[in-house]
Amino acid sequence: MLSIATPALNGWHSGERKLQQQLMYADEVDDAFSHISSTLPAQHRLFHSSNIAFLPFATKSSKDGRVWCSILCPGPEVQRHSGEFIISTDPSSLMVLADVWEGDPLRDTLENGGLVAGVGIETETRRRNKLAGNISQHAWNEGKTKLGMVISITEALGNCPKYINLFPLEPFASKPVVAQTNLDVRGDGPGLPDDLISFIHSSSTLYLATSSGSGTPSFPSHLGCNHRGGPRGFVRVVPSSAGRQFVIPDFSGNRFMSSLGNVELDPHVGIAFPDFATGDILYITGEAKNYLGNEAARIMERSKLVTVVDITGFVFVKDALTTRIPPGVKPEPSPYSPRIRFLVEEKEKAGFKSGGSKGSEIEAKLVRMEKLREDIARFSFEVDEPMEWKPGQYVVLDCLSLLGGEVGYQHMAYGNEKSVNEDGVRTWTISSAPSRTSPQSFSITLRHPPRGLITTQLFHRLNSTTSLPPLTLPVLGMGGEFLLPTGSMRKMLWMAGGIGITPFLAFLGSLSQNNPNGEAWDVQLLVATREPEVMVDLVDNAIGPTNLAIDLHLFSPNSTAPSIIKYQGGAASATVHPFRLGPAFFASEEGSKNLGGALYLCGPPPFEEAALKAVESAGVDIGSVVQERFNF
Repeated sequence: MLSIATPALNGWHSGERKLQQQLMYADEVDDAFSHISSTLPAQHRLFHSSNIAFLPFATKSSKDGRVWCSILCPGPEVQRHSGEFIISTDPSSLMVLADVWEGDPLRDTLENGGLVAGVGIETETRRRNKLAGNISQHAWNEGKTKLGMVISITEALGNCPKYINLFPLEPFASKPVVAQTNLDVRGDGPGLPDDLISFIHSSSTLYLATSSGSGTPSFPSHLGCNHRGGPRGFVRVVPSSAGRQFVIPDFSGNRFMSSLGNVELDPHVGIAFPDFATGDILYITGEAKNYLGNEAARIMERSKLVTVVDITGFVFVKDALTTRIPPGVKPEPSPYSPRIRFLVEEKEKAGFKSGGSKGSEIEAKLVRMEKLREDIARFSFEVDEPMEWKPGQYVVLDCLSLLGGEVGYQHMAYGNEKSVNEDGVRTWTISSAPSRTSPQSFSITLRHPPRGLITTQLFHRLNSTTSLPPLTLPVLGMGGEFLLPTGSMRKMLWMAGGIGITPFLAFLGSLSQNNPNGEAWDVQLLVATREPEVMVDLVDNAIGPTNLAIDLHLFSPNSTAPSIIKYQGGAASATVHPFRLGPAFFASEEGSKNLGGALYLCGPPPFEEAALKAVESAGVDIGSVVQERFNF
């Protein structure tokens, strides 16, 4: 006989309704609370008991009201899908048998009758299901390393798979160590140290625990536990906060606003940042506040809703998780994750300048397009008033008009996932040098990536055989810290991966313009590329009709290009190496001669990582290498 699940809620509570109304979602989700069941559907019971290898878990301390998020795991001896981690005996309860290590806040917060919540996630398939309830009974072993508990279920909800990275997990015999603890982060006291700030900035996943406060007879108190994901670094620590505050952006979801609605009623939150490769976990408890509209945009540009968390305590445990990503496996990022949105404060720190001299938005008109090869092209713009920038800096353009205007709400968009959070804003390195004769002109050199939304439209213009209307794009600003050295330093080593050559093209243009008498510069440019001839053409064009000389090397293992490519009318030549840029080159006389100069690096993360290891093997302090990083 088919059983019909009973709704768990009488409606949305006041915090949820407040946000739904402010964001104009209220009509769309008016009766969606009925999807939240008071018991576990049969699929959820099977899912929790057979499919998951860990359980993010929310608790709230009855002593100080703090909310924490734990991550429960089975012992390393428990095999996946064995049914020995979570057991479902009926639709109203779950039994959990988990390992709990020193430093996990659950040791101090768990009590019979206490409210709890969890979110089961199967990282191999991106399935996730939420649950909430209370503890009907629990027991510890003598050392509080093994926990058995029974959860009485009051809420169950299936969630969409957006923003979950895809990766397998396997049991692991961990050796947890509490590395850092500060349970009283207040006032002007110390916050997160630099290594934990870096840990957050390298994270692509967090689990968020929230509380609905004291509750009412119609809307009883409950906890929530949810997943938040994005590109690595999507959560930003506020630079001026001394490690005491961070910002979580809100990406397009189901619009229920359950977690952030709870924040409106009770600011206490718990956050767990896991690293499933190393097993490390950063537990944070704090107080949160939501900011909407213009207030949100003043904190994190291009954001309509952000949550700012003031940290009140943290614990960092190394080698904790008993379930890990197998060695050598690289997670598959969610196709829905948008680009990182940096804080306004970070942007200002990076020297970002917005608007024109009149304090208003200026515009850039596309005036020229040049195809360099099938998937690489140069696009030149003129702005309606002069803007100042330095070689190596970037421009931020609002390209939403290329997509036909603002993209409406989509919960899911299979095959076009990036459009769900698309704002049309793009940050591109300027590949031309500032010109005294054309101060209102700049160029960007782009590669057309597969499924690139904005670049596809620009390359469509480039390849169009029919006349298209003129294109004018708002300039949101220019900035960046990837700059030529000041002072007397003239020896430099530049390392570029593919289209990462673009800031070096601006460098070359600037040196050429400011080198009328052929002053000596000792520049070695190393480029990893599949198209040596194209890169030589780019360098040739950037130098122009001057006598600036550089030592150009191209690394292209599968290229059929000749070993020497002439340019500058035959006056200069580039060396093509049929191998990857690596330690062997820097160990040679040719590769070591500029290591004592100013070192610059720009390219995809794998290239940058390999290049840093290579120069480090040659004795270089990699902390001295200037790397291209967009701060907007």
